[in-house]
Amino acid sequence: MDLETFTTALPIAAALVASTVSGVAETTPRIEPIAAQTCSAEFYNGLPYVQHDAVIGGVTVTCPKRPNRFHLSVTVEYKVRGGSGWIVGGADATDLVPDPAVTLAAYAPCQPAAGKTVANMWEDSNGSSKTYTAESATLITSC
Repeated sequence: MDLETFTTALPIAAALVASTVSGVAETTPRIEPIAAQTCSAEFYNGLPYVQHDAVIGGVTVTCPKRPNRFHLSVTVEYKVRGGSGWIVGGADATDLVPDPAVTLAAYAPCQPAAGKTVANMWEDSNGSSKTYTAESATLITSC
C-alpha cells in the first residue's frame, strides 16, 4: 500500500470505528455463524404446479456446511374436498449429499383437489443427526 492510499484510507477507517463506538446502529445485518445454521428447503415457486396432467412438486435443499450423510424424500400429497386427510399421490427420494445444494421433484396424476409438496430431510453432521420436515403452500387444482 502506498502512502497516498494509506493516508486516504486511515480517516475512513477511523470514522467507521468511531461510529461503532459512539453507539450508531450498524447497517449490516448480523450474520449467524455457519456452524449454527442448518439445511433449508425452498420449493419451486413456493407450491406445486400442474403440467402435462400431473401435479409436480420440486424442492431445492441448501446446506451452508456439507453434511456427512443426507437423505431427502419428496411427496406430492392431495386432499379431495370433504376428505379426511392428505393422501400421498407420488414420491421420490435421494441420498445425494447437498454440496451446497440438491434438487428433487415428485409428481402425481392431476385430480381436482388441494395439493402440497412435503420434503422430509435427515442429515448427519459430525455424529449429530437432525430431521426436518417442510411443506409448501397449497395449490387448488381443477384438472
